[in-house]
Amino acid sequence: MPRKQPKYMLHKPSGQARVRIGGRDIYLGEYDSPESHEQYDLVLVKFLTGRLNVDTAGVSISRLSIAFVAFAKGYYLKDGKQTAEVSCIQMALKPLVRIFGKEKINSFGPLKLKAVREEMIRLNWARKTINKSVERITRMLRWGTENEYVDPTIYQACRAVTGLRRGRCEARETEAVQPVPKSDIDAVELFVSRQIWGMIQLQLCTGMRPGEVCILKAGDIDRSSDVWTFKPPTHKTAHHGRQRFIFIGPKGHPCEGAKKQKCQ
Repeated sequence: MPRKQPKYMLHKPSGQARVRIGGRDIYLGEYDSPESHEQYDLVLVKFLTGRLNVDTAGVSISRLSIAFVAFAKGYYLKDGKQTAEVSCIQMALKPLVRIFGKEKINSFGPLKLKAVREEMIRLNWARKTINKSVERITRMLRWGTENEYVDPTIYQACRAVTGLRRGRCEARETEAVQPVPKSDIDAVELFVSRQIWGMIQLQLCTGMRPGEVCILKAGDIDRSSDVWTFKPPTHKTAHHGRQRFIFIGPKGHPCEGAKKQKCQ
């Protein structure tokens, strides 16, 4: 027996179009808009072919964003604390939710993703920040796909959106981060403790990160040769399964520090 085709209807309180399937309303966007008719056609095709999941068909972009942020807060952890990636994801999703939050995720696509990107340009975000933010939105679509919130074709289509290129877009460029002048470093010696100054000199000798010099312990250093090896118990890329080794030459040894020999 052929399935009865559900009707395209108006939800008067919200002014949105809707279709009722299996006792549940699936909202399609602003009533009588081209987008709502397009979404209705997509829902109808899936319903008639038995591929419609009524539990996820009505998921809005706002709802998906909330779910993804909740996932991110439990996933992006280091030593039991949330990493900065969570706030970066939240920042990336703000323009998306502001523009398309009420729309259904399965009505999303490359053109709307590029519209979000244009909004980021209007907000004067840097080009590299915009590219990373678009990648985070695409990552949310991938997460939504594997959890059956998003039609796989949405994620695959949005992956086709290429990143902004230097000199070929209106996005703001940022200057490359330059090393701090040696004269500026020397100028702080009179204003910090002997221990802090020693840590600064050790960073100059080895190139280790501030967090690494702060967790440095004698037990983590292999001093079996003239060049010592420090293996930080935790570091920035540890979640990729990588090991980090920092080599400390004679100028970084305590005896050299006692002689006040500075690294050049």
